[in-house]
Amino acid sequence: VSFAGPFQPCTIAGFATTEDGVPISSVVMVGLPGSPTTSHDGFYYVTVPLGWSGAVTPQKAGHVFAPTSRSYVGVMDNQLFQSYVGASRPSLQIARSNGGVVLSWSTESAGFLLEGTTSLAQGDWQTVMLTPVVVGSQNTVTNPVSSTAEFFRLRRP
Repeated sequence: VSFAGPFQPCTIAGFATTEDGVPISSVVMVGLPGSPTTSHDGFYYVTVPLGWSGAVTPQKAGHVFAPTSRSYVGVMDNQLFQSYVGASRPSLQIARSNGGVVLSWSTESAGFLLEGTTSLAQGDWQTVMLTPVVVGSQNTVTNPVSSTAEFFRLRRP
């Protein structure tokens, strides 16, 4: 006798991609049984027991995802198209060189603006008007050294 009823396990599956639909590989789906990772095409899937409950958080170094997590309570059906949109979280490096301040960040962090301010208290951030030069895999801007303290950040508009 074969029984294919409600006691079969369920599948949770989806993709991790950028806003432009580019797959993000090697994203760990923390909280799912076995912590599966996305494949080269951004796809993940896992089988969970009927009635499974838990929270799933996608994680990959240098990335942020939306939604940040998903909660499941008493899963009774397949949960397909459980996708996440990720973006690189850029790291801004600052170094002094030949009378200037060199600011650099990864070219993989597309869509970010370099901003600067002279006062963190006022939070008056202005776009740095220098055009980045690509050196290897880094966007690079060289600002002249100033006698006034300056602060910099990368912001996605």
